[in-house]
Amino acid sequence: MQELLIKARTRGAALEEALPVLVAGSRGPAVSITISEAVHRANEPDAWDDFAQGCAASYECAHTYLRTYARKNRLRLRLFEIFVQEDGPPQKIGQCAVGVGRVTSVFIGGLQLLSGYSSFWTLAMTELLGHLGPGHYSYGSVQSIEKSREEELKQISAVTIESVRPLEVHAVDFSRWPTWDDYWHAISTNGRRNARHAELFIPDLSIAIHQGRRAAYDIPTLLRLRAAMYRRKGLALGAWRALRAGLGGLSMILTCPQYVFTAVVSGQHRALGAIFGIEFGPHVYCANGGSQPDNGGAAWCLTSRYFAGPMSAIRGQLNSSWGMLITLRTTRRFRAGSCAIGDPVGSPPIQPV
Repeated sequence: MQELLIKARTRGAALEEALPVLVAGSRGPAVSITISEAVHRANEPDAWDDFAQGCAASYECAHTYLRTYARKNRLRLRLFEIFVQEDGPPQKIGQCAVGVGRVTSVFIGGLQLLSGYSSFWTLAMTELLGHLGPGHYSYGSVQSIEKSREEELKQISAVTIESVRPLEVHAVDFSRWPTWDDYWHAISTNGRRNARHAELFIPDLSIAIHQGRRAAYDIPTLLRLRAAMYRRKGLALGAWRALRAGLGGLSMILTCPQYVFTAVVSGQHRALGAIFGIEFGPHVYCANGGSQPDNGGAAWCLTSRYFAGPMSAIRGQLNSSWGMLITLRTTRRFRAGSCAIGDPVGSPPIQPV
């Protein structure tokens, strides 16, 4: 899967001219898009997260993550809701978080639209830019599987694309298989054989799963196993990288405990493999992981046993499809008029297990 890193520039006056053209080219002359800045409500975090997951957005769109990201990067957080009015009253079809900085404003987690209104992306972005006004903007995420928005941005007359850089995204779309067993039989014979070997020859094989803040107990084990994996592959895992990985995991646990988990497979009186992940909506992110070089197939067994559970639970939440297991690196940038839109800084890339 390919993503694009895009830089572009917009002109303030052109933003006002672009919107009527986009409205006329949408579903019909009666369609209109309106932007409303969300005010704080007691149930806002849960409602915001529920809508983000319904849009299949990344976990960066979680309300607590947005607030933490904005504080960390010294941005003023603004939340917007997107409404469409066709024949009846206005209906919410999307939402967006923007971190306003002194030089650059960041679309944190991207523009979230319900699947039935994905064709409104250009119209919604145009209206958002018109609401925000000219400036420098950043759009993109290292955790996103959103498609490239280069073509949509070209349709906004106020936006001038400055640069484009292709990026790779790694994800498994489980909607391609009816069940987990179908997927499991489609992978390599070697992987299935290794998992079977662990089940047959490690009699005390067990998997411990911790969710929420209890996942913090597994961080030291995870770092030891990751260091062992780096040594096996001949890679250098310095003290700073290890410390950063540990702190990153703890930060995520404290920020969004309801979405994080760890899974550790043990046998022969020691930990053999571990993963640190995030479940948000239909997506499961493998953020970190590691294993002993002589794990005897336990790492494959961990994958088969753990993900067969969450993926089955996710089934039916969105269009009766399976979710995605994601290990990815991606960003996009563009600049608009007197505004520039690019990727947020400071977010660590998700590492493949």
